[in-house]
Amino acid sequence: RQSILRWTQLGLFSDDDGKISFSATAEAALGSSKKPEVVSKKMPSIARHLVFRNDNNENFWDAEKSKAADLTRALAWTLAQDIYHFSFRTPQEIEATEIRQVADQSKRMFQNYTRVNGLRFWARFLGFTYASKETMIDPTQAVKDECRRIFKTSKDYTASEFVELLASRIPVLDGGTYRQRVEGILDPQHWQKPSIEQMLSTSLSRALWRLELAGIIELESRADAHSNRVLQRQHGQELQSFTHVVYRGGL
Repeated sequence: RQSILRWTQLGLFSDDDGKISFSATAEAALGSSKKPEVVSKKMPSIARHLVFRNDNNENFWDAEKSKAADLTRALAWTLAQDIYHFSFRTPQEIEATEIRQVADQSKRMFQNYTRVNGLRFWARFLGFTYASKETMIDPTQAVKDECRRIFKTSKDYTASEFVELLASRIPVLDGGTYRQRVEGILDPQHWQKPSIEQMLSTSLSRALWRLELAGIIELESRADAHSNRVLQRQHGQELQSFTHVVYRGGL
């Protein structure tokens, strides 16, 4: 019941005197087909759009009237971590990492284990983690979903254009408005930015690398390009430099 109430507040459902149905926004996004497999495929993208909507994040640092902001902050913080060192293994590890990085106690995201468990569940549903033997930070599914929309208008973007478009659609990724707000409060002694401005976070690097390996996009390096972006691997090392992102199909 609490989950239904929260998603009604966020705009996924409407409550007509106790009768729960999809909101007009969700109905429009779902389209004419209400087959379970269609709804299941589209729902994470619809939910992401609602979670990141401006009016659901107005009280960004408020612990009580935050709507979606508590989840948005947690996702932005998680995706800013070094995926090769961060672990979802225990709530204690996550809390300890946050305490080191966020000095202002009023801006910490995890006040209890319930919030850590909630992040585990919703991060996976929204396409920001992957569960194998353990849960790993991996926004590949979320990035793949948004690529469907980004590449509708063009099959070819410069690296900087693509990253900016992605950040506008998923503002907890590199350069996104919510991501920047969270990074702004992190203690640089315990959280390190990429070593060069063009280098992407390890989380976004993983997603783009996987999408290229799957043949969905190609990360090209063109000699005449004026700017580039760099995929980051372990220990801050460069994995691959690219100047353009090209759609190759299979979305």
